[in-house]
Amino acid sequence: MFIPDTSKLILLSVLLLVFTTVSSFTIQPISTLKKQRISTTTNLSALPPPKPYDTTYKSKPPIFNKQTSLWEPSAETEPQPYGPWGSFLRGGPAPFLVRTLNANDYDQAVFKYMAQTSCSRIEAQGNMDAFFNNGADWAYQKSEEARLVCSFVHII
Repeated sequence: MFIPDTSKLILLSVLLLVFTTVSSFTIQPISTLKKQRISTTTNLSALPPPKPYDTTYKSKPPIFNKQTSLWEPSAETEPQPYGPWGSFLRGGPAPFLVRTLNANDYDQAVFKYMAQTSCSRIEAQGNMDAFFNNGADWAYQKSEEARLVCSFVHII
């Protein structure tokens, strides 16, 4: 089959581009990776700890039961402000799937966030929807909020 010179050049360029791009996404063998402990718990590690948006919220936060290793809502904890479809509309398909397939894990994450920040349930659910949608962006947003709060404190 005869291919004109310009077609050969274009074909060669495309192949070179594809192989260069694909080779940059190589998977490392397991032996070269650091041994890491895989955890299924939610880590909220924004430093300093995230502050609640509504500072007037004074209800008693959920309590951690050491016997069952679960967060339990206090008597003052309000009911869920919105269901799984609300999570879908606010956070996309990822929080919707987490909430539908792992409802208990989702509630535990919400209760833990409520306890750590003393915030309302609607604020905690919104944060967990954002976290399950894109954890890296959520952590970056929280760290920027903490940094801005610290810089405003130094200015005043």
